[in-house]
Amino acid sequence: MNKMAIGILDYKFEALGIFEHISKKYVYESFIYINEDFDLSEDEKEIEKFNKRIEKKIGILISKGIKMLLVTNDVIVEYSENILNNLNIPVINVVKAIIDFVNTNYEQKDLILLAKLDILEANLYQKNFKYNHLYNISSDEMKLLLKNNLIKTSKSFAVCRETFKQVLYREINLLIITENNLEKLKTEIKECVKFDEIIDLKKVFANEIMKYESLLANKNRRHIFIISELSKKDLKKIIFNYKIRYRYLSYKNLMEENTIKEVEVDSNDNEQKSNN
Repeated sequence: MNKMAIGILDYKFEALGIFEHISKKYVYESFIYINEDFDLSEDEKEIEKFNKRIEKKIGILISKGIKMLLVTNDVIVEYSENILNNLNIPVINVVKAIIDFVNTNYEQKDLILLAKLDILEANLYQKNFKYNHLYNISSDEMKLLLKNNLIKTSKSFAVCRETFKQVLYREINLLIITENNLEKLKTEIKECVKFDEIIDLKKVFANEIMKYESLLANKNRRHIFIISELSKKDLKKIIFNYKIRYRYLSYKNLMEENTIKEVEVDSNDNEQKSNN
């Protein structure tokens, strides 16, 4: 069992920072990463289609041999929780991980929950937090900044000021960011909000993995795979800023031909050269 991999199921490549961190922390572990990029709407047929895609991707991870699954995005938890609950391997999902961290370390404190609007409306977190004051703030406009690569610009500072306007003069104990890639806007956030700490999802997931210490590897030769619907070239453009050495597996080939050509890729060319 220890030689099996840790599976990572992501949405829209939002948790690459988590992937990078845990692959460095657990140096003897193998990892298999796959993500879902389906643009989900509230339409019932669209949700059904989304869940079928999630089932297929979890099936691929299990067929490749995983001993636990990390679900790093709350959109998947919201719409596919029944699928996750029926798996016969340990599942670490971002919603429960955040709730456990907050209630263990910040019970009866003043909190900000920064999440997608539909996640806030779904009440996934709020109903389980033990808090004194909780401010729910939508991250949707901030997500657009990342999409358009508007980081550390006048636009990004203006959007953040507007986003956090209800808490500009509040004393906050913990800022809970449910999407790890929003950490890229940390400079702008610090200009707008006075807080003691920002939750670090990378460390939260790393600590959750340690709870399954009996499943972890010990001096194994490891492998790291990324299964993607993107081409090798397009995937590398997304992964480039993350120091993750991986082998590329084509999702299309896996689904249609069941034959996969494995090509070793390093997201950081300089790092690869230095290691050779």
